[in-house]
Amino acid sequence: MIKRIVIASDKFKGGLSSLEAGNAIKEGLLDYIAGGELKLFSSQPCIEVVEMADGGDGSGALFMRLVGGERVCCNATDALGESRSAEYIFSTKGIGADGVPTAFIEIAKICGLAMVPEHLRNPLNTTTYGVGEVILDALKRGAERIFLGLGGSATNDCGMGLLQPLGIDVGLGEGVFANGSNIKDMRLTEEAFAKVRELIGGCEFVIVGDVDAPLLGPNGSTYAFAAQKGADQRAIEQMEQQITALLKRLPPSSAGCAERVAEFPSSGASGGIGFILHYLFNAKQVSGFALFGNMLNNLREKIMAADLVISGEGKIDSSSLTGKVAGGVIKEVSALQNGENWGGRLWMFCGTSTLKEEPPIAMNIYQLSDIESDMAARMKIEGKLLRQLSYFAAMEMEMLM
Repeated sequence: MIKRIVIASDKFKGGLSSLEAGNAIKEGLLDYIAGGELKLFSSQPCIEVVEMADGGDGSGALFMRLVGGERVCCNATDALGESRSAEYIFSTKGIGADGVPTAFIEIAKICGLAMVPEHLRNPLNTTTYGVGEVILDALKRGAERIFLGLGGSATNDCGMGLLQPLGIDVGLGEGVFANGSNIKDMRLTEEAFAKVRELIGGCEFVIVGDVDAPLLGPNGSTYAFAAQKGADQRAIEQMEQQITALLKRLPPSSAGCAERVAEFPSSGASGGIGFILHYLFNAKQVSGFALFGNMLNNLREKIMAADLVISGEGKIDSSSLTGKVAGGVIKEVSALQNGENWGGRLWMFCGTSTLKEEPPIAMNIYQLSDIESDMAARMKIEGKLLRQLSYFAAMEMEMLM
């Protein structure tokens, strides 16, 4: 009998937030349980909705709700070089046993693609300068750990722009923002390394995100992501060539030679911000699932105690099986099943599924497209449809008993 249900859904991109999706699924289950003939479900199950994030949009707000702290406002340069108000989260107690002052910075809220009008989108012209300004503000406030949620940036400057407000010379003239067009003029010296060490002291930097792209190559920051930021093929080839040359000009850091660091997972995240964080800041990396699921929500323990686990996202495909929320849930359930410690069920809800390969574990996938095939129409009433789909899933499961 299903007595305990855990719902940990990702957001439905462009539509429902994680919490909205989870609550819609919960309401559909309760609708069926209130009036259905129950063999499988308890008449009074414990249903817990666990709000999740992946490091992108909404991650800072969730971090604040789970950890505490406050929103801090400061001026920061946006992707197009204009000064505007920005915010980040600061917690004096942080997370974990050490409880050090901690900041959470969402890149998308500083130099995000969604902040740039469509006709102005072009990574040749966008900069990460403002990210450095926010980092500097957090350091001055006393941050000893800084989480940076990578994803959704409008930039492709290898993160060199964020070094400039920190007082680090990247080889450009005074007042010139680093961007995708002047990579050929960028450089760093040993003096820059000393400046970084002096500035950050013992502050720990942590990359939060599910992008495992290297800096270069077909799956790297430029070839994989620059087109959606407004770059044409000529600009893409120009930036790839210039980044390749830049790496050869950069001296080795404590993380290794620049070309080796460029191969690190997440070096290609947010137009190469991941690269500079690994290369100069010795950043660690954690997936959004690991941070918001297990570190802050104790999700592994909740899954272990559940009879039914539900996750989902807007589109389930091969990438869903990797670092995203759905993939994290699948990984946790798979580990429990392989250890023969868990006999529960796993459901996935989505707008549509294009998953071709066999998932690593048995699960039921339910698609909103089976109710409404037109995506534009579906997105207008996504919550209502997800509630209906959850009802039908419960009814189907009971009928199969």
